[in-house]
Amino acid sequence: MSFARYAACLLILAVLFPGTVRGEEAVSGEKEIRIRMLWLPQAEFAGFYMAQEDGLFEKEGLRVRIDHPEKGGEDVLSMLDRGEADFVVTWLSSALQRTAGNDRFVNVMQIHQASALVLIARKADGVHETSDLSGKRIGLWFPPDLRNPFLCFLRRKNIRDAELLPVLSPVNLLLFRCTPVIGGVEYDECCKLYFSGINPDEITVFRLNEAIPDLADDGLYCLKKTWQSSPDVCRKIRRAVMAGWRSAFADKDRALRIVKRNCDKSGVFFHKTYQKNMLDVMERLFHAETNDGQLRRASFEQGMDAAGVPAGSVRYEDFAPEDLK
Repeated sequence: MSFARYAACLLILAVLFPGTVRGEEAVSGEKEIRIRMLWLPQAEFAGFYMAQEDGLFEKEGLRVRIDHPEKGGEDVLSMLDRGEADFVVTWLSSALQRTAGNDRFVNVMQIHQASALVLIARKADGVHETSDLSGKRIGLWFPPDLRNPFLCFLRRKNIRDAELLPVLSPVNLLLFRCTPVIGGVEYDECCKLYFSGINPDEITVFRLNEAIPDLADDGLYCLKKTWQSSPDVCRKIRRAVMAGWRSAFADKDRALRIVKRNCDKSGVFFHKTYQKNMLDVMERLFHAETNDGQLRRASFEQGMDAAGVPAGSVRYEDFAPEDLK
């Protein structure tokens, strides 16, 4: 085939199947693969740092770059659509909400097998049991995909008259008594409250897993076309990251040193006690004894409800292919 005819064929493919040729190249072992974290550098992503530090990606024949947002709240799933990342870390409920009806994203690896999402309330404001949430003002993150799991919890607990207050950062609202209840995660908001002088016996913590038992949080995602064109790359990344997490839990002191190095590179303050607590929570969520990286069907189904996604709008088999194992 002449060069001109070969080039013409590539041009036709690019027009008829936009992104296909580019997608195959973007996640090949020969090109740098970009993995975008959900948040700033912290122990929540220690498994990725360890995989890179220990050369686990290289052992799989991959060149990987780990990126972070410059500030919190970045829409990492949109970065997949724009071609600015090849893989991203985000919540299960967020990915399900965004893929409903369009079949865009694939769960390459379910990192957390449980959820760290919590509602936190001051006992001094009369909140001791779930029923006490009725009629209370609750500060929740304003993006809908972050709020939906909390709304599911309230619905399952039959709390239908709470006043929902959209917020960016909920901790100060509780500290300054602006609201008696806030949403958050165990490894961040709870920890910050304790560091601010709140004693554990002063607050009531409602874990969303109490009402949504199989809800899980962080997973690794890519576009469906990436999975279709480069399934071996997806499997290799999954193996490397799984091994990275087990390495992090086996030597937490070393893992924290590597987390600190990543924080220093990005100019993010490193608080060892805070990050150690986060790593401990990550170990509890990871379920190392049984976690093979596969999203469980029960977590998928609970995640659908938590995301407010109609049943049948996402197929488990398409969203979490079992042949990724």
